[in-house]
Amino acid sequence: MNGEHRALLHLPLLFVALTLPVLAVWGRKWAGLFLAGTMWHFVHDSVLIGFGVKWLWPFSDRWHKFFADPGTAWWTWEHFHVSWSPVEVERLVELYRGFDYIREFYLQPHWLGIIELLPFLIVLPVVIRALKKSRAA
Repeated sequence: MNGEHRALLHLPLLFVALTLPVLAVWGRKWAGLFLAGTMWHFVHDSVLIGFGVKWLWPFSDRWHKFFADPGTAWWTWEHFHVSWSPVEVERLVELYRGFDYIREFYLQPHWLGIIELLPFLIVLPVVIRALKKSRAA
């Protein structure tokens, strides 16, 4: 994992603000799906895989994660909340450079991969149905 995707994709307040143009252009249903999907991403990265989320940005640059080991970012019951500075997150990124998350969690049975896949499988039929309805109208 190279970590570059974290720059803008882990700022919850930004995505709450981006929900407004989605609402204006596509309506409540799509704005709701957009907000639910982005919030799920933030919860996922705050609890499961990843190095946390900048929940308090733009007021703080710290990354926050729940149930994680402070030195490794791996999931654990031992620490309810940890937070890292941007420098500490970059150190964690370097620690895991080359680790193949796709192979380890998604291409073989793993409880984290299953938990991540379930919301997608639940929402996919809803999106397909909504797309079919919008084409029929």
